Amino acid sequence: MTKPYFRYWGKSSTKDSAGNLLPRPNYHLLAFHSLDVAAVGYELLSPNGPYNKVLAQQLGVGGEWLQNWFSFCLVLHDLGKFCSGFQQQCAGLSDHLVQEPKRYSYELRHDALGYLLLKEIDNQWLSTRNQRWLKITVGHHGKPVDQRDEKSRNIRTYASEQDIQAATEYTQDCVELFQLGLSTHVKVEPNKIKQASWMLAGISVLADWIGSNPDFFRYKNFENLESEKINLEYYWREIALPQAAKVLDSPAFAFKKKKPFTSITQQFDYIKTPTPLQAKAAQIEILDGPQLFILEDVTGAGKTEAAMILAHRLMAENLADGLYVGLPTMATANSMYKRLAKSYRALYDESERPSLVLAHGASTQNQDFSDAIMLSKQQQDSDYIADETSASNYCNAWFADSRKKALMAEVGVGTIDQAMLGVLPVRHQALRLLGLHRKILIIDEVHAYDAYMTQILERLIEYHANTGGCVILLSATLPNNQRDKYNNAFIKGLSAKNNLKQAGKIKSEATLNSFPWFTQTALQTIDNLTGVYFEEEKVATRASVERTVQVDLIHNEQHAIDLIIKAANNNQCICWIRNTVALAQQTYQELKNHPDLQDAEITLFHSRYALLDRRSIEEKVLEKFNDKSEFNQRKKQILVATQVVEQSLDLDFDYMITDLAPIDLIIQRAGRLQRHVRDQNGNPAEQEQRSAPTLTVLTPELDSATHRNWLEALLPSNSYVYKNIGQQWLTAKILSDKGQFTMPNDARLLVESVYGDDCEQIPEALTKVTEEAIGKDKAKSSTAHNAVLEIADGYSATNGRWDDKADFGSRLTEQETVEVALATLENDQLVPYAKGEQHAWALSIIKVPQTQWHQAQNTLDEKAKDTIFELKQEVKALKWLEVWLIDKSQLDFYSNEVGWFSNE
Repeated sequence: MTKPYFRYWGKSSTKDSAGNLLPRPNYHLLAFHSLDVAAVGYELLSPNGPYNKVLAQQLGVGGEWLQNWFSFCLVLHDLGKFCSGFQQQCAGLSDHLVQEPKRYSYELRHDALGYLLLKEIDNQWLSTRNQRWLKITVGHHGKPVDQRDEKSRNIRTYASEQDIQAATEYTQDCVELFQLGLSTHVKVEPNKIKQASWMLAGISVLADWIGSNPDFFRYKNFENLESEKINLEYYWREIALPQAAKVLDSPAFAFKKKKPFTSITQQFDYIKTPTPLQAKAAQIEILDGPQLFILEDVTGAGKTEAAMILAHRLMAENLADGLYVGLPTMATANSMYKRLAKSYRALYDESERPSLVLAHGASTQNQDFSDAIMLSKQQQDSDYIADETSASNYCNAWFADSRKKALMAEVGVGTIDQAMLGVLPVRHQALRLLGLHRKILIIDEVHAYDAYMTQILERLIEYHANTGGCVILLSATLPNNQRDKYNNAFIKGLSAKNNLKQAGKIKSEATLNSFPWFTQTALQTIDNLTGVYFEEEKVATRASVERTVQVDLIHNEQHAIDLIIKAANNNQCICWIRNTVALAQQTYQELKNHPDLQDAEITLFHSRYALLDRRSIEEKVLEKFNDKSEFNQRKKQILVATQVVEQSLDLDFDYMITDLAPIDLIIQRAGRLQRHVRDQNGNPAEQEQRSAPTLTVLTPELDSATHRNWLEALLPSNSYVYKNIGQQWLTAKILSDKGQFTMPNDARLLVESVYGDDCEQIPEALTKVTEEAIGKDKAKSSTAHNAVLEIADGYSATNGRWDDKADFGSRLTEQETVEVALATLENDQLVPYAKGEQHAWALSIIKVPQTQWHQAQNTLDEKAKDTIFELKQEVKALKWLEVWLIDKSQLDFYSNEVGWFSNE
């Protein structure tokens, strides 16, 4: 007699892998789908695997017990699908499936229904104690199940008695199937389960994704059940487990053998003489366990190479299997991706093909990784209801967003946001954290984040230390107090990992002369006593980056334009960094139309371009101003840019003008001024032959700071971008006082003169507006503190404010932005602006200020709105995006020359 639980479907599809309609809908039985997911979890939790080792230690249990017990929990992950409310979403799949004449409600998702059903089933293994585990697996759709109002819910609103009985019998049969793992149950402390719940939740999501892929697990329906005489045990032993083992043994998921570290030249054959920082990275003792390194040196001192040397050594000591490099912007991520593409294979054995993925682009992805995902071939499961997306559909959208792919690759490069989202209450945060497991977290330009992001970053560092991860932070301008915060966040995470109270507080002893600076932080056990290991020391710097930069303060835009004309007439290449997109666009048009610059080539570069155009402009900029560019490429070239050029891009200008900004950003910008050694014409050379570099800063006069709007007349919106006016006045003051700065000798002095605890008194007229900015920073920090997930509270709906549609939250801005996909009309069909490109829709996206978007949206006629609505229904990747139709009547809002601009 057929078991009643075999009359319930778990996955369904009306289309084949090519997207064509099937003659009749196909389906996969719920019991079999649940076993598929459990089998993937069983393989992911192999006792010899990295997940099991960490979790077993955290929980204080045996590895084999954990593997069997959590696989049983996973077998119940979709228990809510037994409810008729769910089954009726795809009624008529087969006459053999359960048919309930009464309509049941489905206003609760099936994961929430699963939790309600678990509490209804009378089984000792579903006790209140064990439900701490089970609520992790029922929350497999990327967020924990909210059970706060469960007492007001009645399962019989959603399920019949027949459904409850089928779920009960299925549960009992699974108990018997997993009897070996349940024969001796282990009591685990609730706090330990909470600590482990983040990784277990990530494993649940990943197992459900892989187990939901019909190319990995072929559908078995009721007819297969009857003809092939399949029962629960046979399917588990002969189909689910072997197939899961096969999938996870594929190149995409298999462990990659690492290469022993022998020399710096393994990654960087061009390094003949390492910089002092690189030499330090190659020689420092690697401790046994998680550790934090902070590398501080001037721009051009080889910090990235030093970080990668440390990463190789950590991996060679089996402290990590891969790495993720987080950067502040897409432009910096693009640059880092190109650099790592030349060297990352040296981290692994020659026989391996590790994946390298760019966080926001799809170029040169590893084929094994993309083949395993099979986005183009994966069969589309039917969506259940309008607001609920099935596992493989959501996975298509999830992996199609390449910002998130990087977290699952062996080597990922992207914006730091994608890692930060792992500690915020957004969908799939647990999978992000799982992607970071046993990866070295390298964060470049760590000084570049505001109070909100810094608070989130501290929590991310704490979590990463808590799960045994290593962290490397890079900066040229890190304030002493911020370094202390990062060190203490790491120690806090390590202390919790080792069940210690806070092992100790760290306070750096760096002085104004302590630069360049190398810090190593860890826990160390000596004679059974565990304490903080903290070493910091000054290192030398590369001789070629020791230089003096003259500073020229100017006080009106016409003076800046005159200086640009003079430099262009001298065949120099020039960069003017403006602090807002609007100012950059305005300046670009003024210079382009200036009669004295008609023989110059002027380029505009900012963040408000479609990704396709931004990538093209960035490539053009890097080609013109890189370390190998020659006189004919550089002469009379003028770049008008925003902050996109101030970090991580290897650019070299003969002359630079910058709007006033906080001192750390001024230093960063100056790092692009005469960055490489050239002759007097600007060709690469052995010795510098150009005149001493001069950085021109456009700023109001210091003695004009007699009112709070000191900046506005000359630099409108400057105070909107950089709220702390006092810090900008202090920046102008220290630059005016010194008239020049020498690197690296003056680096710490400059930073501490603006950010230190003992800064100079600012003018009284700026005191109130500065205090307001400080108050806003504290509010941002408080907002972040309230937003981030509490590690100790575990994976729970009561931990943080969860939002289904949120894929943001790592940045806080007063100017809300909208993600817009640009489209063009072709043969009465809307096509991506980046048509013909791989990932065309992704490359057509642009971020637009909300006010400007509303202005543009109001110009659309009803026909255009209807066309856009139909497109969003057809292309699921556009579900959470706005769409803008570019045609002759709307060209005023976007062009590939100036990007998106407003007519306000």
